[in-house]
Amino acid sequence: MALRTKSLTLHISLPISTMSHKALTDLGDNIAKLAPASPLYVQNVALQAAVTGLTQDIADLKQADGDCVKAEADVELCRRTRDNTRTKCEKGVTQVRQFVEHNAATVEDAATLGFSARIGGVPPAPIEPPTSLNVKLGKKHGEFHVTAVSKLRGKWDLEISPDPITATSWTGVPGSAKGRLVTGRTSGSLVWVRMRLVRARGVSDWCAPVPVTVP
Repeated sequence: MALRTKSLTLHISLPISTMSHKALTDLGDNIAKLAPASPLYVQNVALQAAVTGLTQDIADLKQADGDCVKAEADVELCRRTRDNTRTKCEKGVTQVRQFVEHNAATVEDAATLGFSARIGGVPPAPIEPPTSLNVKLGKKHGEFHVTAVSKLRGKWDLEISPDPITATSWTGVPGSAKGRLVTGRTSGSLVWVRMRLVRARGVSDWCAPVPVTVP
């Protein structure tokens, strides 16, 4: 019989937190199978009680795991049934919508069947204003460059206002380029600038005003 001193510490490698349910129950079954032939088990009442308790816990885990597997299968079946039924509902709604589109004369006719309708095509998306402005000081006193930050193309309105801004303080700067040179301003004064995109179908909102201290 192997002996070990009290100073010897025995460590069992057991990555229990990463074990699957089956791996854990298999380990428990193996412990219960081997225990009766183990001297440690035969000589230790506390160990016998622990193995007995473990045997019941393993049986409970097998039952609970089996119930979960069945429930998960039932849920998956329910989801497939729901998704298939939704597909049928979408087709049904589409058929009714198409009938209403071809037979209703007014928006009010469509509303009698619960649809929100419009006359004509989809309205165009609003034109996006510049996300910001790049401002660079000019080579001379009283001038600076303003450029709209945008990936869109078109003509550009530029307005300037002295500080403080009021409802009537904005005035237009001639030109339509994306980048413009502003001249004739008082050196050291604070002004505000803003730009918007102009296209054939309309104009964007003005971008947020940007302060500029005139060089």
